[in-house]
Amino acid sequence: MSFLTGLEERRKSVRHRLGRLATIKADNIVEPHFCMVSNVSDDGVRIHINSVEVPNIFVLIFPAGSSPGRSGTYRVVWRDGHDIGAEFLSASLKSG
Repeated sequence: MSFLTGLEERRKSVRHRLGRLATIKADNIVEPHFCMVSNVSDDGVRIHINSVEVPNIFVLIFPAGSSPGRSGTYRVVWRDGHDIGAEFLSASLKSG
């Protein structure tokens, strides 16, 4: 019996709770900005951000040696208030 009655899991990979700070860089953000990464998977992240508008494409940088997060370029796939879901595009660090 499933507890997800009526709900369908759409993720391609397993997510992991993280609760770690990371840095967002983007063309419209003058200074790098911290965010809280609440979940991470092979395909993307869920972040919580305050007081800055995050563009659809941005760079997320995890502290050196942190895992399981992946630094690289991400694309926003959903927004809900201060929470953002983003898919991992590449390990290149190009915002825009």
